[in-house]
Amino acid sequence: MIDKALIITTFRRLFFTCLLMGFVSMICILIFFYGKGPNINEIVSLEGNWRISLDDDERFLDPNFDDSSWDSVNLPGSMIHYSLSKKGRVEGVLWLRKQFYLPSDIEKTRLGLILGRIGNADMTYVNGVMVGGMGGFPPHEFSMWNHPRNYLIHASDLRYGENNMIAIRISYNNFCEILGRLAISDYKNFKHFKTATTFSTITAGYIAIAIGQVLLIIFCIFYLVRPSSEEYYYYCLPLFFGQPIIFEICTYWNVYHNTLWRIKILSITLTGLCVTHTIFLHRIYEFERKGIEAFLKVYFIIDILFSLLVINTNNIRTYAPVIIIFSIGIFLYSLTCNIEAIIRKKPYSRFFGLFGIGFLLFVTHDCFVYLSKLSSFDVYFSAYKPGMTSNLATVLLYLGTALVLVKRLIHIMDEVEDLNASLENYIIENTILSKKLTISTEKEDEPTVFSKTDDKKISSRAQEKIVKVMHFIDENYSTEISRLKLADSFGIHPDSLGKKFKTFTGKKLGDYIYELRIKEAARRLKEEDTNIIDIAFDVGFESIRTFQRIFPKYMGQTPDQYRKQHRKN
Repeated sequence: MIDKALIITTFRRLFFTCLLMGFVSMICILIFFYGKGPNINEIVSLEGNWRISLDDDERFLDPNFDDSSWDSVNLPGSMIHYSLSKKGRVEGVLWLRKQFYLPSDIEKTRLGLILGRIGNADMTYVNGVMVGGMGGFPPHEFSMWNHPRNYLIHASDLRYGENNMIAIRISYNNFCEILGRLAISDYKNFKHFKTATTFSTITAGYIAIAIGQVLLIIFCIFYLVRPSSEEYYYYCLPLFFGQPIIFEICTYWNVYHNTLWRIKILSITLTGLCVTHTIFLHRIYEFERKGIEAFLKVYFIIDILFSLLVINTNNIRTYAPVIIIFSIGIFLYSLTCNIEAIIRKKPYSRFFGLFGIGFLLFVTHDCFVYLSKLSSFDVYFSAYKPGMTSNLATVLLYLGTALVLVKRLIHIMDEVEDLNASLENYIIENTILSKKLTISTEKEDEPTVFSKTDDKKISSRAQEKIVKVMHFIDENYSTEISRLKLADSFGIHPDSLGKKFKTFTGKKLGDYIYELRIKEAARRLKEEDTNIIDIAFDVGFESIRTFQRIFPKYMGQTPDQYRKQHRKN
């Protein structure tokens, strides 16, 4: 006979596996195109060789200055390696210069200068005229490394049919690169490009921060109302640690005053995010992994002390990559938690799992970007110009969270309906009881209309659900059964499942499961010679210690004593 249920289950798993692979592929493609950036109509490409000097002199902005003795560097790309090889330093001021020819047959109007993202601050000149700049130079340094540099050039500052000179003065501190598109474009295309890049890198970040603050307030209220629900607490913490990371890549304000403290805070918040998010996944998916959680908490404490007390300007490029690599490892472990939860059909995994996978892929990508900035590892490719994707990551995480909230809201609405039905039944039953008491005093000693289990105190709809839960437990008591999974499967709010179950059956949910397991274990102890430990595991207990503790509560003696007594009989 062909097992149709097995075939259906197999096809479902294959379908979901294909869906999961497609989702991951979509995320990877999105990361690639997000790094590539929007298209633009180039008049002049500025990618390629630029002249570079690690000295700082105002004469370098002069378009007629002779820079033939300077070295060359290929841009877009990193310049920190050049600084290390020439002067052994990771901070200072450098100059870049590039000559370009502007055709005489183009319309003589204002043009757009696109320079990508520059770390940390810049002052940009075209033919000796300053056209823009971002960030702050020492002693008031301020990094705006993720902000796109899109500057407008007036026609009066350009030389048509001649060579023109771009000179850029750059302040750098551990971050030193030009990444993104390098080109001169017509004004119309420049406006669209500037709007698109500003929105994707900066504006979207502030939108994510605003959404995150709202969710943080909501989950804080949930936790204050139900402090026993740890998943709310451990979701508040990732939101709390995630906000500074997003703020880091889109801020216009100099909050940290120097790059060293900026990196220290970033290290602590990144570690806090990966640790608390992982523990949150353990809570929401009911993974009992106390050892891993203890390790994560110890690692977080060590990272805080290490970042505050050990990391300094001299060793930051040695220790910071180590912290990032550890964070990548934890994020990858969290990725496996989501995949495992989806495969095992854990509660909320259908809603949260896929979005959680997307979130983790994006933040892992950003960890590699940070790693490339603080080490000799360069992730720049011709078609891929690495940008931060934390904005997309948070959006995916918030979407998954919103779906979980919607599902819980639906459960709450169902509970309200059940409560209304219960109140109506209670009023009707009390009315009938009052009438009966007034008709005959003989019925005072008779049982009331409420049954022993008080099953009429809950709505008929809730009774049907509890009956289905009981049938499920009767057939699956020997497997792993959790309150959240039952609630999710039968559309009952987790916080009220136990109350309704006890109201209907007169027993606690856990006691009902234990009773079935103990009855089956007692039968096998009487009829079989199987080892006690094997019987304990077969009927659903996770440890022999728990079995030895629970069995006497129901049978009045230990499993060994029970077997010996009934074998004698």
